Amino acid sequence: MYRKDLAANIVPIPSSDLRVCALSLMTECGPVLFVCFYMPVDSGDVECAENYIATCAYITALCEDCDATQYVIAGDFNCDLGSRFYTFFQNFVADNNLCMSDNNLLSDVATNYNNAGTASSRPCVGSGAL
Repeated sequence: MYRKDLAANIVPIPSSDLRVCALSLMTECGPVLFVCFYMPVDSGDVECAENYIATCAYITALCEDCDATQYVIAGDFNCDLGSRFYTFFQNFVADNNLCMSDNNLLSDVATNYNNAGTASSRPCVGSGAL
């Protein structure tokens, strides 16, 4: 969602991945790509790890294929420090030259708990430039 008065400056970016939506916002400094997503949950099998890596690659491709010079990537990475997906997450951050904007704000804070209350995660928000 975005304010109607911004509509003239926004271009929705088509996505073939149901976990990812994106738009480009034209600013005085050039286009800014905004990507929102929900990463696969780690259910412990190989397929979920492959889906996680594929979604990271899809987001990377969106950033590379867009004419934006800046981008904001926000959503739920579904990983915590030390989790099986954390290495994939770290590689994604490094490969895209991202900085973590919420590390200090949400340290030791969970934003999602499973129904059994046995697992939790927190979203990570990043931004960067190509």
